[in-house]
Amino acid sequence: MATDTLNMNPLAVASTGADNAAMSTTSGGGSGKAGNNNLPAWLNAKEGPGALVGDILRQPTVRKTLPFVVIFMLLLSIAVFFTSMKPTPYRPLVLMLNDADKQLAIEALKAGEYKPEVDVNTGQISVPTSRYQEARMLLASKGLPRTEASGMDNLKDMPAMTTSQFMEQVRYNNAMEQELARSITQIGGIKSARVHLASPKQSVFVRDRATTKASVVITRLPGHTVSSANVQAIIRLVASSVPYLAPENVSVVDNFGSLMNEMLVEQPLGMTSAQLTQKQQMEDLYRTRLIQLLAPIVGEANVSAQVSMTLDFTQTEVTTEDYDAQDKGPKTRSELFVEDRNTMRDAIGIPGSLSNTPPAPTNPQATTQTNSDPLKGVSEKGTQVTARSTKNYELDRSVRHTKGAMGNITKIGVGVLINERPIPAGMKVEKPADGAAPATSIPYTAEEIERLNQLVKGAVGFNAERGDAVTVVGTKFEPQIDPTAVPWYRDENYQILVNAGVVGGIFLLVLMTIVLPMVRRLTTPPVDAAAVAAAAAAAAAADAQMAIDVATAESAAAQASAKMAKEAHEAEIARLAEESAKVAEAARVAAEEKAAAEAAAAEQERIKQEAKAALGPEAETAEIEIQEGETLEEVKARMASLKPKKQSISADLLNTANSYDDKVALIRMIVAEDSTRVAGVLKALIRPPV
Repeated sequence: MATDTLNMNPLAVASTGADNAAMSTTSGGGSGKAGNNNLPAWLNAKEGPGALVGDILRQPTVRKTLPFVVIFMLLLSIAVFFTSMKPTPYRPLVLMLNDADKQLAIEALKAGEYKPEVDVNTGQISVPTSRYQEARMLLASKGLPRTEASGMDNLKDMPAMTTSQFMEQVRYNNAMEQELARSITQIGGIKSARVHLASPKQSVFVRDRATTKASVVITRLPGHTVSSANVQAIIRLVASSVPYLAPENVSVVDNFGSLMNEMLVEQPLGMTSAQLTQKQQMEDLYRTRLIQLLAPIVGEANVSAQVSMTLDFTQTEVTTEDYDAQDKGPKTRSELFVEDRNTMRDAIGIPGSLSNTPPAPTNPQATTQTNSDPLKGVSEKGTQVTARSTKNYELDRSVRHTKGAMGNITKIGVGVLINERPIPAGMKVEKPADGAAPATSIPYTAEEIERLNQLVKGAVGFNAERGDAVTVVGTKFEPQIDPTAVPWYRDENYQILVNAGVVGGIFLLVLMTIVLPMVRRLTTPPVDAAAVAAAAAAAAAADAQMAIDVATAESAAAQASAKMAKEAHEAEIARLAEESAKVAEAARVAAEEKAAAEAAAAEQERIKQEAKAALGPEAETAEIEIQEGETLEEVKARMASLKPKKQSISADLLNTANSYDDKVALIRMIVAEDSTRVAGVLKALIRPPV
């Protein structure tokens, strides 16, 4: 059957090719009538622009390139649509412009095609981010923002002949104020400044001169502070720039209305600014030391430390004098003895001028009177004697002046937080029995906390006598949240991906629902209905003829097969009959051989019995096969080693008997093994069917 079917395939293929050729010929003949059925009605018109477009679309080259053109146009439209959906990022132009300058800036940007936008709430001008720097350079070339003359530049345009002295002084003060404000603005942390000068007209007399005063208003930058040193610098700058202006007459005020001169005055309560700065620096130094010490152990992000100090800023001065510290005793350096003697005399003599005459000198060399009596005319009544003595001693003396340092540490407190260790990857965590959430970190043991505590004490110089306190605690840190993190649904990149996905989906939808059907409609060749019907009829007739041929071939094949089967059956019966005769002959021969074998076996049994009787009880357990012509002595010799062999047919012999001779030999062995069963099988084979 397989061979007959294969022989019919070439006929079928040839028939099909002929039918296709016929169909193609029919289609070609009818294409001129029904070739425009797949185009719209306005393209099938015989006149007008539709006919021209239809003729162009019917050209083979246009039909081949039209799908690619349509796909390209669709991609281009999708790209334009996607670009229009994506908003252009804008950046504000931070320029200090008034309303008039803003209008000029907008006109300049529009003329340069920068597409500026104005915020409806603040009036801020914004331009695309990609052209931000170009916009700034354009406005700078237009003179925006305008820079007005300030400071000493104002004096250049001042008229020389028509200005009064008062106006000259006012303008000079204004220029000085602006120059000082510009100088103060250069100091870090100050956003803007404004200076007011109160400079009266000075007199030529010093005692009549009026005091010059100044006030400064400053605006700090967000997040910046102005220190006392900055305030002192501003005061010195203004005082040094204005004649006859003393530093104490300069007032500095911030934009919140706070008088900043108070930062320079030591307050009676609390610490001064210098003392507070010293305390903060010391605490920061100790805190930095602790973090640097513990960071290699637990990680810099896993440790937090705070230090609180109490400093003593009391300054003590002590002056000490020590005399004879070595106990050597006093030593006399000099001695002075003075004795005063006063004599009391009465007044005697002649009253008059002579009695009032002073006494004569006692030095005889000072007068010419050598024999005069110094006591002549004097009456002595008594004498007064006064004596005094002065001794100077040398002693060892040492003077010591001691001045104590300020800022001594009187007490220190330290607090350290250690983050617990995370659980290593792959480590099994047991769930608590109470149903709580399993632990996500490994706490520190008491021994580890104590070691860290001792380490911190050694780093800060712990002293229990002055009341120092050090505390180390291990706990779990909460994860830090980045305030600048943007949620995923507000991320610009994610929004771009979503827009791209939406555009891609729209593109696929348009491609599958519109483009592909249109391309298939345009690229499908025209089909004539009559040609299709004729081709279908020819195909049906070919199929019917093929079915008849196949049926005829199958019938002939069936008859040939039946004939071959009958011949094979008869040959098989003849072969079986021949084999049965051979088997019967083999059975007869086997019967004769069996009778001879039984006689030989009886003879061997007899010899065996005689051998057993001769050998005694040792031969009862042994069995021996006696060969033909073997004597009793030979049987006895090998009786102990030989064992009887039983003939049998193995399964391998049945599987390997493929040739005729092997099968005959196998049948003979089967007949020799069991002739009765073989005879029954042969009878069953020879018996004719009922």
